[in-house]
Amino acid sequence: MLFSVIIPVYNVKKYLDECVNSILNQTYNDFELILVDDGSTDGSAEICDKYLFDSRVRVIHKENGGHSSARQAGFLESKAEYCCFVDSDDFVALDFLETFNNIIQEYHPDVIESGFERFSQDKSEVSFSCDEGYYIGDKLKMLQSKLVFNSEKQAFNNGSIFYSLCTKCIKKSLLETFIFSVDKDIVMGEDMAITMPLVCACQSLYVKNFAGYKYRDNPTSIVNTFRHQDYANCKKLVKFLDAKMPNHKKQISCYFYDFTRRYSILAARASTSFKNFKYLIKDNIKEEDFNRIKKVKIKGETFKNKISGRLVKLRFWFLIWLFCKL
Repeated sequence: MLFSVIIPVYNVKKYLDECVNSILNQTYNDFELILVDDGSTDGSAEICDKYLFDSRVRVIHKENGGHSSARQAGFLESKAEYCCFVDSDDFVALDFLETFNNIIQEYHPDVIESGFERFSQDKSEVSFSCDEGYYIGDKLKMLQSKLVFNSEKQAFNNGSIFYSLCTKCIKKSLLETFIFSVDKDIVMGEDMAITMPLVCACQSLYVKNFAGYKYRDNPTSIVNTFRHQDYANCKKLVKFLDAKMPNHKKQISCYFYDFTRRYSILAARASTSFKNFKYLIKDNIKEEDFNRIKKVKIKGETFKNKISGRLVKLRFWFLIWLFCKL
């Protein structure tokens, strides 16, 4: 068996059939589908069970433990040479696995990276990570050198590999080292915590500019929503990446600086008063954080980002608050 497709499932009754059927109707058939019901309460568990008529399907029911624990549970049951992950509110193209198979038969890489199509009711947009091709040796090292921040393009997650696990097809023998290595207290950036060290460790990687993964753009996304605990969660992620990717600390510092800048802006926008904003900042951003980000210089920033970043480094909190309110 070549592929284990693992789908964590939690309260996605509305989209689950579309997701599962996109796998079962693949043009390539040598796979197993593992549905991991992570304690669903909306009827998703029953939808999982109805697919057991297909011999390729296995279902795991477990207490709710979060996305990472569901993935781990599915991985433990996997039997194939390669693993793929699909989120249960997304779906894939019908030749998703066949495309991976064709690459494996020719190159047998440790990791395959695909593009994706982000879609909503009104629009869709295709994204590819970097140039298509087979990456080994010095070519792979160059790709690994800009995993978090691309100094040439002065951009994050640009010109290298996507953070998402869902755009990957990974050898099980390699993935096993990393899928269980993430600390349980990392609740933000779980994909990044697995993907970045994994790509650093792989010996071969193939990038296919094929938008086979279909990512549903959720209008209730929390990307631009302020949450007080996010900064502490980001610091846990950064500490983890520092330990796992010691040769990338400069890139990780750029990531941490950009997160600190965006967090400060979101905090200012969410605050009802300057006093409330200042409390949020002082409660989260500590002296050692400023010591790290003040050394970061990013060329080519937009004017808005450059100004807000400078104000954060100088700790001109009232000007940041005023800047955001205006």
